[in-house]
Amino acid sequence: MSPSRSLAALLAVTTMLTAPALAQTASAERPGFAHTGSDLPHDPRIHYGELDNGVRFAVMQNDSPSGTASIRLRIAAGSLAEAEREGGIAHYLEHMAFNGSENFEEGEMVRTLERHGLSFGGDTNAHTSFDETVYKLNLPNTDEDTFDVAMMLMRETAEYLTLADEAIDRERGIILSEMRSRNTLQYREILANWSFLTPDSGLVESMPIGTHESVSGLTSEQIRGFYHTHYHPQRAFVVIVGDLPVERAQAYVEQWFGDWESPREPGPIVRAAAPSAMTPGAVAQFADPDVMPSVSIAVQHPYVDEPDNAATRRQTLVEQLGNRILSQRFRVLSHEPDATVQRGFVRSGKLQGSVETATIEIGGHQENWQANLALAEQELRRALQHGFSEAELARELVELRAHYESEADAADSAETHSRFGGLTREIIQAYDNDRVMMHPADQLAWFETASQDVTAEEVTAAFRANWTGYENPLVFLSTTQEVEDLETQVANILAESRSVAVEAPEDDGDLEFAYTDFGDPGTVVSDVTLDEEDARLVRFANNVHLNIKRTDYTEGEVQVVARVGDGALSLPRRDEGLRRLALNLLNSGGLEAHTSLEIDRILAGSGIGSRLFFAEDSSSIRLSGTAPVDRMPDLLNLLTAYTTAPGMREDAGERYKDRLSTWYPTHDSTPMGVANREIPRLIRSGDRRFGFDDLDNFLDADHAEAAAWLEEQLTQGAIELTVIGDVDPDAVIAEVARTFGAVNARPETRGSYPEQTALVFPDGNETPVTFTHTGEADQALLRVYWPTPDGTDAQTTREMRVLRGLVRNRMVDEIRERTGAAYSPGVGMYSDPEFPGYGYIFVHLELEPEGVPGVLEQVDMVASELRAASIGEDEFQRALRPITGDLESSTQSNGYWDYVLSDAQSGGWGLGDHRTRASGYEAVTLEDVQELARQVFAQGNALRVQILPEDETGDAGDSADGVY
Repeated sequence: MSPSRSLAALLAVTTMLTAPALAQTASAERPGFAHTGSDLPHDPRIHYGELDNGVRFAVMQNDSPSGTASIRLRIAAGSLAEAEREGGIAHYLEHMAFNGSENFEEGEMVRTLERHGLSFGGDTNAHTSFDETVYKLNLPNTDEDTFDVAMMLMRETAEYLTLADEAIDRERGIILSEMRSRNTLQYREILANWSFLTPDSGLVESMPIGTHESVSGLTSEQIRGFYHTHYHPQRAFVVIVGDLPVERAQAYVEQWFGDWESPREPGPIVRAAAPSAMTPGAVAQFADPDVMPSVSIAVQHPYVDEPDNAATRRQTLVEQLGNRILSQRFRVLSHEPDATVQRGFVRSGKLQGSVETATIEIGGHQENWQANLALAEQELRRALQHGFSEAELARELVELRAHYESEADAADSAETHSRFGGLTREIIQAYDNDRVMMHPADQLAWFETASQDVTAEEVTAAFRANWTGYENPLVFLSTTQEVEDLETQVANILAESRSVAVEAPEDDGDLEFAYTDFGDPGTVVSDVTLDEEDARLVRFANNVHLNIKRTDYTEGEVQVVARVGDGALSLPRRDEGLRRLALNLLNSGGLEAHTSLEIDRILAGSGIGSRLFFAEDSSSIRLSGTAPVDRMPDLLNLLTAYTTAPGMREDAGERYKDRLSTWYPTHDSTPMGVANREIPRLIRSGDRRFGFDDLDNFLDADHAEAAAWLEEQLTQGAIELTVIGDVDPDAVIAEVARTFGAVNARPETRGSYPEQTALVFPDGNETPVTFTHTGEADQALLRVYWPTPDGTDAQTTREMRVLRGLVRNRMVDEIRERTGAAYSPGVGMYSDPEFPGYGYIFVHLELEPEGVPGVLEQVDMVASELRAASIGEDEFQRALRPITGDLESSTQSNGYWDYVLSDAQSGGWGLGDHRTRASGYEAVTLEDVQELARQVFAQGNALRVQILPEDETGDAGDSADGVY
């Protein structure tokens, strides 16, 4: 992770961080809706309003997915609104929302939501940032009872939290546990970089998570005082998006928030940190043995608050174009032989109202930091002196236009909520940033108008203005070891670099894709319609299988997935180093006629995106992509070319190994990094395909061996193709006949690998297996695994999913809520029908090292209770309903139908599961799950693993099962 992240990226990682503000910019008045003072049109599908008491709202009807809705309550108070010595109070209060109110006892809010089909964490969540706290509910249905309960809970949060002393004290441990889990190497690197870029602003001191000292010292009185001051009708914004008329949604807002009154004046709105004390020429470094090294140069300008209108957006567009062009130049440089740069990018933006910054960051080996600093200076100077070309500008405009066109095409199928976005999030973010949320069609129209007269000369001028003061830049290093006399070294490097003359870059010109003719179109020998799924299964004479389903979940888009060969099961030996090298040759090795960079240039602006992947347990290589429907032929050309002329260039493997040597050390710096390396192999009794060895194992992987295996799989392996989206099935068949249907004959079925699919779960243990990490001394990780039935029986797998929900709820109650030992207990499971006789369920807990033994006892106790028939009907239903509540909406995505159809002609597992899952979950009983719990949690089954910090001698303490 790069150290100088944008504000949005940082907040995405710290949705529950919080801390005290020093200097602040405050206002007693909140601005109006952004569109009321802008020449930009707001999305007409969204109805904005304000109740008489000051509560604002935005409601929108959206039926993707149908029958669902999302509710958000935004309070205009985040960590910048905190007083001195109150760091973390806004976030602390956010945690208390689920800990009791006037009408719900402590813990009952979550249980109530689970009874209505909402899962804790997935459907019920919240975040705190610098200037807001947002509460989130995603509803599996829009029936009146569910909506009334959800709106009542939001209103309880807004006004009626009890904030009992005992509950506040119990929550403190959970927040401190969250703080430990967030305290990663990457987070500390970000803080160091922000401290450097924003001195005297109070921004870093106001990080939402707070500090151990501030959170430990917060009192109940302070928390209640913050609540009553800032949770006020005039600071509230309610958003409802979902499959219901806007009139009904607005009526819910009026019903549940219309009578909210407060006798107090609301607290001030604090949106920005204080201005930074800009320090041109400053130099700093962040040193840690496990960091991925990088060097950055930057210039700064005073923060200017600008309105959101067509003119400011156009200016931002012009500035971004320059950044994109120079970033692309760095990408090209990273592919040159003997390149010292592994990654490079350029950005500019505002840091929470404190300062405006333009930055170039380059990543590479520690020993190359001097060369990379000189490279950054010279490439910046090259851009400033010679500017950008019209050809470079045209390529970037084509890419951006394709993005806006794609968004406009998919506007009517945009999702209400998703894991990383959705309409509700967009509305909240636009409101928070005082931006007009436009309809995607209007955004496209704006872009066409704004970009039509943009010239390379204008982009160059804006770039030069952004980099005013570049002669005396700020320089920041992330290094594995501290650099001595850094200021002198930086000054000397920059002085020497400036003596090097820079020439204008050469234009590479246009390219044509070499693979459009694959021979005579294939002949269809079988075409079967599945009436129940409204899908077609087609087979060509060359044994290529094609599965098609027409959908409108993403309008104007097609998704293509080709499952090729036998995947990692067919590797010549069990070696994760070999697999990763082959995977990188697939992704970065290009095609015989084109490098990967050339492929990107050819596809620029096409809207085509592709992903080539196979995991360590995969039974095929997955070549997938999406495209606008009218570019489906080009996407099929691309994917077919990988099965006839893969490039597998040796230099791609060398670049991968070079980058790997900077990435590998980061694993030791956190318990999770060590877990990802060690545990997958441990729970499969030492199988070397899982987890990974030392760095040498990766570096020793042989290119010839990896390329030979990969070429055979791609050019000779079985092919099953699935095409899903807004397509005409007959047109799909014709295009596949021209591409995949025309390739050489393939096996009708995939190979059989009984030895490779035979995994063995190890024996249980009493004393945990212990690994160590080199990170923070207050961080540890505990995992407990139990063997389970495999994935060959769909009904048993469904019962396992319900059991997983039960275990999750028990762990949350016992370990998070009762003791506060862990912030977010996780429960996972593995059951793949490809591996008969193997499966597991596990508990994941991030803890303080001294807390591991006690929490392990609690985990054992929960397992013992589940084994002893202690599951009640209400508890069973609270685990089952969040699953069944999502069954219908989960079918409304192209990804779901890929799962259903991807093996429809080679195994039919997904199709069989789809046809029986609704009735299967209806048939799951408490007795079934209880019996399963007795088997899974049988005495002696558990495999216990702990990851502890090294002590000063490198030992982690005594362990009967060894220290690794």
